[in-house]
Amino acid sequence: MKIYLFESILMSIFLLAVTLLSSCEKNAKTDIPSVGKASFKISGELLDTEVRAKKRGDKFLMALEKYRMSGGEPSPWEVLSIEYVHNKLDSVQRIYNIDSLGTIAPELVTQVSGFFSSRKFYDVGCEIFEVVESDSINNWIVLDGQRNNFNEVTGRFALHMYKVQGCDAEKYPDTLLITDGQFYFSL
Repeated sequence: MKIYLFESILMSIFLLAVTLLSSCEKNAKTDIPSVGKASFKISGELLDTEVRAKKRGDKFLMALEKYRMSGGEPSPWEVLSIEYVHNKLDSVQRIYNIDSLGTIAPELVTQVSGFFSSRKFYDVGCEIFEVVESDSINNWIVLDGQRNNFNEVTGRFALHMYKVQGCDAEKYPDTLLITDGQFYFSL
């Protein structure tokens, strides 16, 4: 009995050590191609993310993604999406909820939109947040710089959001204040 207990304790320690070492050595961010970086605070907590961006005529869409290893593969775990940003420098653009027209005729969308989501598992959504549209002071994006016809862009943003969907693995409160947002991307 003592030998079995001793061996199981050693095996537990070994598995714990392997888990800790593998999580320290493998950085999910280095395994994923990225076009940029971003950082922002969610209710005061700093979050550093990768940026994926895509041009759509005189607008662009970007997804700010925080990755986590799941099933041996990197998976976006938290995603802040800001879409249909107009290619205009030094102009405050207000951010609203997602426009359903964007899926049908994105060229007709005239307002900037945004949402935030987190995941429970790599393919199971957990929390979804939408923009508090009545708060025009805290929902904005500004493009501070650009090069090569908006293929390289820097900017800043802020958002006030509320939860529209939750789950049993919730991480965030019912409302989020996203502040000190900064981003850079190069297509």
